[in-house]
Amino acid sequence: MNSFGFRPEPTTSSIFKKFSRFRVNSFTFAISNNRKDKNNKLDNSKALWKGIYLVFRNKNKPEIWDGETFGDLNSGIGAPLGYVVEDLLKQQKALNQNSYTSLEALKLVAHNRLDGYVIDKEIGEYFIEQYQLEESITISPQPYYSDYWHLAFSKGFYQAFPHKADAFWQAISQNSTP
Repeated sequence: MNSFGFRPEPTTSSIFKKFSRFRVNSFTFAISNNRKDKNNKLDNSKALWKGIYLVFRNKNKPEIWDGETFGDLNSGIGAPLGYVVEDLLKQQKALNQNSYTSLEALKLVAHNRLDGYVIDKEIGEYFIEQYQLEESITISPQPYYSDYWHLAFSKGFYQAFPHKADAFWQAISQNSTP
């Protein structure tokens, strides 16, 4: 339990598609990109982080992402199942139809069996370093997608504990640099 009295517990609820979820006691929380201030404007000072999603591709292949469109795709681009970028790739008709874990997808990219993989910069770089894929994978220079991610409390939690929720957001704004 942290200083706010929260004890996160994993949940598999699919109520909040496109959100990262966790559970605290009987309340479900979602990580989303829509925390707004009193003027209905996004307040990015209260963001948990700024997600920057990059295209990871094979070093021996030409650039496939110019910042707006994909070019010369054979097998398509992979993305983590349920992420916002999966829908964006689908809209661009660039999404590979198979579902892979991030590690599986990056290994396929390394072996030229998948054109690319879009994932958060931090996660992708971690996998590349951890599994020694630096020799075969590079990152396209233009980000594919970026957005600020916020903690969205359930309506029930916020109504029951408005001071804890506000204290949490205040602490984030004082201690983070999204």
